Amino acid sequence: MRSSEKQQGLRRRIGISQLDMANYLGVSPSLFAMWEQGHRSLPPASLQKYTALETLLQQHGQKKTGKLKQQLQDRFETMHQRTTKKALNKISMHRPRAENLRRQLADREQQHADQLAWISVLDEQLAPLAAKKHSKGERLWLEVQRDAITKQVLKSKADMVKMRLDIDVLIAVAGLYEKHYGV
Repeated sequence: MRSSEKQQGLRRRIGISQLDMANYLGVSPSLFAMWEQGHRSLPPASLQKYTALETLLQQHGQKKTGKLKQQLQDRFETMHQRTTKKALNKISMHRPRAENLRRQLADREQQHADQLAWISVLDEQLAPLAAKKHSKGERLWLEVQRDAITKQVLKSKADMVKMRLDIDVLIAVAGLYEKHYGV
């Protein structure tokens, strides 16, 4: 018997899916599938778990295999339920966080609009002062204010782009969890 057939045989004798076995061993389903086919090797800790499971099955012999098989399937089912519960928790964290970021983004957009309006006001006040020599101090003060607000506007714009990306990522991750776990 080839080693890949032997590796598949244990999982099939127990009657569990590759996904459940991969979750039990703490590896990705794709790594486990490649390992079963003999293309990759498992991490030492996962291999040790697999070997312990194989030994346990051999110790119980053929007569008790049905009972052991049921116990293992029950364990895997419980593990699958825990994994699904974790996914639901992640979804329940991601969606509210995205909504919170949306509210913050709306506030930031309003602040951004206010800053742009203030720059317009400063520009209007600066226009008549450009030709007057005696208002140099006032003009400098207004220019410094405008420059400071312009820097804030640029930073605010970058922050808003980042917030939009964060919202998109949170929604996408929640969607992936929902799609993967069917919730």
